[in-house]
Amino acid sequence: MKRLVRSAILLPLVGVGIAFAAQVPLSLDHVCREAERIVVGEVTQAVAVNDEWPGLGEITYTDVTIRIEERYKGPADAETLTVRVPGGTDPETGLTLSVSGTPSFRIGERVLVFAKNQFGKPWVYGWSQGKYEIVVKRVVGQTGGPIGEDILLFALKSKIESILLRQAAEPTKEPR
Repeated sequence: MKRLVRSAILLPLVGVGIAFAAQVPLSLDHVCREAERIVVGEVTQAVAVNDEWPGLGEITYTDVTIRIEERYKGPADAETLTVRVPGGTDPETGLTLSVSGTPSFRIGERVLVFAKNQFGKPWVYGWSQGKYEIVVKRVVGQTGGPIGEDILLFALKSKIESILLRQAAEPTKEPR
């Protein structure tokens, strides 16, 4: 059976964070501030679904379920977190949508994820800059991203906790 691949380059979209073919580098401070959830866990499931992208029509997404091992930020009300990423193989047609800048996940992979609710569901914040693979006890960094080098997970956890404490102590900004 032939598998066709269609590609999309998404331009800036309001409320989605960064959605460029060429992404603007984000700082660790920024992704910690903007993410509503920061978790470490194992990818247990990835399911392709078709759903509406407001203003664009129906596209294929992948809903990725992560069994939470550690929670750095966010509610402690669940043992899993399911994040949505654009792209995947349409379950009805077999066509694959590939979206530039989106993170990829593998079943069994240990990850650090920064997530924020968009369109009523948690999404990986900052697209590929919001997902990091954990190999043994090291977070695999991405050149130019919020975590730019490989770092031990416990050292990164301390850094994130320090940022979150500092941000919590900052005065809140009034909306304009």
